[in-house]
Amino acid sequence: LLPGKGWGQSATATWALTSNKSASITGSITATDASCTVTQYYLNTTYGYACGTWAPGALDISKYYQVTVSPVSGNEFQVTEFKMTTSKIYAGLDAIVYYSLDGFATSTPWNTTPISITTNPTWQTTTYSTPSISVPNGATLSVRIYFYNDGSTGSYSCLKEVKISGTTSSPSPKLTLGEPT
Repeated sequence: LLPGKGWGQSATATWALTSNKSASITGSITATDASCTVTQYYLNTTYGYACGTWAPGALDISKYYQVTVSPVSGNEFQVTEFKMTTSKIYAGLDAIVYYSLDGFATSTPWNTTPISITTNPTWQTTTYSTPSISVPNGATLSVRIYFYNDGSTGSYSCLKEVKISGTTSSPSPKLTLGEPT
């Protein structure tokens, strides 16, 4: 019998963001509470997790929402989908999503074309299924959602139903062959 990965198990972290910032977890992963680096205005069923104000022009990397997930010790996590539902209060906003496996020492954009959030108060859902991201045992996937290009000087972004889904498995065991004794 050759060593290989253990059987995969579905895993999902879902942040409803309608009454609290915590994630509902299924499978062998953990998650931190959602956070926002600008002022929080609402956390309710009407506006979700509403924060503001955002940069009036170019992206400001100090202003973002963040969620993180990690596989439970002894597992790897293959992320196959990221989903979020957004809206805004007042003028239009753009959004872009980045992810990192090293606490944002380096990062990769999940979308290269900004999401234009023009509907108010209608909610729009965005889903990314590529690229698939491998989160090794002991690592953390951090996802940041940046809102910018504020059409006025006081728009709030609204975020809810953030979801990270995939499959966990145990890593392949190390097989060491040596001289027979």
